[in-house]
Amino acid sequence: MKRSRRYLTFLLLPWAIMGTVKAAEWVYRVESPLLGRLGTLKIYSEEYPSSYRILAEAKTEGIAAVMTKQRREKYLSEGERKENRYMARHFLIDRTSGTRHETDEYMWKIPGDKVTKHRLKWKKGVIERNSTGILPYYSDEDPASLYHNAVSDIADVVRGVKEYAVIGAEKAGGTVRIIRPDHPEEESARKHLGAGRDLHIVYIVSPGRILGRKNRKLVLAVDGDGVVHKAGLSEVPVVGEIIVTLEKLR
Repeated sequence: MKRSRRYLTFLLLPWAIMGTVKAAEWVYRVESPLLGRLGTLKIYSEEYPSSYRILAEAKTEGIAAVMTKQRREKYLSEGERKENRYMARHFLIDRTSGTRHETDEYMWKIPGDKVTKHRLKWKKGVIERNSTGILPYYSDEDPASLYHNAVSDIADVVRGVKEYAVIGAEKAGGTVRIIRPDHPEEESARKHLGAGRDLHIVYIVSPGRILGRKNRKLVLAVDGDGVVHKAGLSEVPVVGEIIVTLEKLR
């Protein structure tokens, strides 16, 4: 059971399917063809003339909830907004599982500023770890701002590979790759997901180890506004394949 909980630590990287239109809320169904429904992901977005705020909340359900001790995760991205570009200044990851609770908080103020990471870990309400450090690199992109900046206008995204430095990805060397595949590969991925022909395919790849494997490829089916309608992650231990489907857009 402990091994299963580790493999289900990430409920399909919730930050990677954050939409970019001005709707206030997105609700996604997370499931596996093998085990059925695994959980729900909700994303809230607020955009102002000079700032933005995005909150993602993921919770496990059914067999996944049993295997992970009711695991829940929250991701908060806040920062500046100039024209249509988001520049992150604060990124928070909050996870709970059973009696355990941990947070990773990243803060920085100006371009080129040192990024401070503050980690807290509790067990049964007692603090087990309280540490602060400086990341060995700088970026004004966290996962949410990167997705918005890189994919919000999908028609202008050049096919090929682009690599970005990302706050929160330090275990993967601080980088994430976004790939727009060629037409034959895009069509194959679209059929596998069961996505409509009007949707574009984008891959997000982290070189670090996620769910027991390096260079995992998250496949996204995205509309013209950058909203993810379906996403898939294959060869996941215990659950097989994870599929995420948009249920509501408000």
